[in-house]
Amino acid sequence: METQEIAAAARHFAAMARIVGPQYLANRRRRAPPPVRRLRFQDPKGVKMRRHAFHLHQSGSTTLSASALLLPRGALAEPPPLLDHVCAARGHAAGDVALTAASLVEPFLVAEQRGNPGEEFQPRLVPEARIDVLVEHEELGNTRDGKSGPPRWLSARLLAMVDVPTAADSVLSLLKHDDSFIGRPSWDIGWSLADDNQKQVENDIRSSLKSNRNNASVESIGTLMLAKSATRIAILGISTINSNVICDQNARRINVSEMQHRGDSLLVVGSPFGLLSPFHFFNSISVGAVANCLPPCAMRSSLLMADIHCLPGMEGGPVFDKNSCLVGLLMNPLRQKGSNIEVQLVVPWDAICTGWNNKKLEEIGGDPSLCSSLSSGVVSKVVQIPSIQLSHLSGTVEADNMDMPVMLQTTAAVHPGASGGVLVNSHGLMVGIITSNAKHGAGSTIPHLNFSIPCKSLETIFKYSEIGEPAILEELDKPNEVLSSIWALAPSSSPFIDNPPEKTKDEKVLEFSKFLSDKQATLKSSTDLKELFKHKIPSKI
Repeated sequence: METQEIAAAARHFAAMARIVGPQYLANRRRRAPPPVRRLRFQDPKGVKMRRHAFHLHQSGSTTLSASALLLPRGALAEPPPLLDHVCAARGHAAGDVALTAASLVEPFLVAEQRGNPGEEFQPRLVPEARIDVLVEHEELGNTRDGKSGPPRWLSARLLAMVDVPTAADSVLSLLKHDDSFIGRPSWDIGWSLADDNQKQVENDIRSSLKSNRNNASVESIGTLMLAKSATRIAILGISTINSNVICDQNARRINVSEMQHRGDSLLVVGSPFGLLSPFHFFNSISVGAVANCLPPCAMRSSLLMADIHCLPGMEGGPVFDKNSCLVGLLMNPLRQKGSNIEVQLVVPWDAICTGWNNKKLEEIGGDPSLCSSLSSGVVSKVVQIPSIQLSHLSGTVEADNMDMPVMLQTTAAVHPGASGGVLVNSHGLMVGIITSNAKHGAGSTIPHLNFSIPCKSLETIFKYSEIGEPAILEELDKPNEVLSSIWALAPSSSPFIDNPPEKTKDEKVLEFSKFLSDKQATLKSSTDLKELFKHKIPSKI
């Protein structure tokens, strides 16, 4: 295929991702910001931007951009199961995603995740941070008369950040290779322009010694951590506008390149310096060839070194071969320290799929079909109402000669979100519906102390499901003091609960005198005292 044809096909699966986040200064001396801003977020324009070649700071917000691979649902014939799994676990029903370099979003993670960057299936961004994805106008499915309009922004959210282990190992071998020759590594990951940006940033924050001390860990990134970060991929869930699909799934499919060799042609679609002027740099084209494959002499490559001219902001962009088949994703380049020499790195799609297919689904949380989790325990308590009180349940249940169970207490672990779940016995039969946990006075829940509604108390619901008469449900709206007091875990003032009569003062005195007399009779000698303590269980209070 001609280069123009490859570029035209590739642009359908290329996008630009942008993240905008607030600027927070840890030692700001100005007027105190609102309470939500008192969290200890580091300044994105300062320390967090040191390894980025460019960023835009305006009106108190910092913006970063990178290129992205656009993957509408159905675009891949065999998508990695992990993609569907992540979308399901994170509630992204649309299924349209974009893949980009995780370095785009890592500076805007919350402090606890940013302080220990790594693979994250439950990533959380700082408050007010937002992500958008710029796509070609025709990808929105609303072109008219064959004319193409300007690109448009679609809102997106961060679903996960996933490592590619084999690619990270290859990067690590490059970073550590020179140790034995010059005593220190001479290679780093990132654009050479990031050095100039880092010097500028250091001058901006040099006066803040406290900020420098708090961020010493950022300056001393370990080699292994750097290798993993260099190949880590962020999965973005894309929201469509006006229910328009991103592309015609029947007309546009992305084919995957099977294997790459040295000398094979490559084409990259990316948006260099995209955030500075998106409509000028959006989806630019760069061509080159495979310079080398890692590991050497391996049947399948986990990392490609490309002889291709790229600029900052193109990381995350899709790479295609001469047949317009997807080769992989362009990542941040390998560069020689102290110089402008850069070697472009491409993570092959095959390495991405292999690494992601080996991930344990339990690591993500939930499964692709959103099946419910399972926990086991025993019924520790059955709260019942005596049959004599059944006539005072306002018709919610039918009275019979048996005591009525109205609450089940179990030791099975129940967490937030499990309310409404089914409680079953060892035979698989439903015995109740989970409603709530017990809580400490401070508000924290107690997972292994929870309550359920027994099936016996749900007979009215079962009856309604068979008959469908609304009048049956009206009985459930009638107040019932007995049930209310039970579920409030409080003593009931209902006249239908038998409470022992209050003893008079004289009766209490006589009872206490009798108690002392009995104790004196049992403690006549030291032998009796030892015998008493021998058989008594000491208090644990």
